[in-house]
Amino acid sequence: MQHSPVKTRVRFAFWVMIALIAFVVLQVFTFCSRTISCPAFSDAAFDAWLPYRQDQRLFFMNSRQQKDSILIEVVERSAAAEIKTGFNGPRCHIYAYVRGKGNLLLNIDNQEAKAVSLALNDFHFFGGAMGDSGIRYVPEAGQYKTVYYNSHLLEGQTFNNVELLEKDTTGVKGGDEHIYRVYLSRENGIIAYERYPSHDLWIKQ
Repeated sequence: MQHSPVKTRVRFAFWVMIALIAFVVLQVFTFCSRTISCPAFSDAAFDAWLPYRQDQRLFFMNSRQQKDSILIEVVERSAAAEIKTGFNGPRCHIYAYVRGKGNLLLNIDNQEAKAVSLALNDFHFFGGAMGDSGIRYVPEAGQYKTVYYNSHLLEGQTFNNVELLEKDTTGVKGGDEHIYRVYLSRENGIIAYERYPSHDLWIKQ
């Protein structure tokens, strides 16, 4: 029994189409499953403004000689790595973070040198990439403002290259104390913080 030329051509075209689809799918999988190199975390501004090391102890004192302390327990940075990508597979995750605890809890995160968050107890600041003047503020991230000073005087001490991170206290009720100001200094990290509503200032010792 002979097949008609039309049916033969249709069948041939069908298998050609199947082969082409298989080839395209194979190429997509091959492309998406390639090995890529992920660089190690590197951010000179982050290192300059938040120069913490593991097991470092930080002490802060107010005008009544009371002390707060933080032990830096973890300083982690992503290392260079080779990863295989694919559908829903891993991607480069470049990061750095700092964890500290004591009288105060400190959490600092830097994601791919593009976004930085700093939490000191109930003070939670979110910003963009860091630069010469500290953390770039992202207005949509919350009710905060930043001010940069070439030099700034705190309780008789002069600090250079200072960034003030300040939380809006509008709507905050009296009672419990809240940290609403954090001062950073290039090469020193957090140099002071201030509580609200007492305006009690604590300075790094």
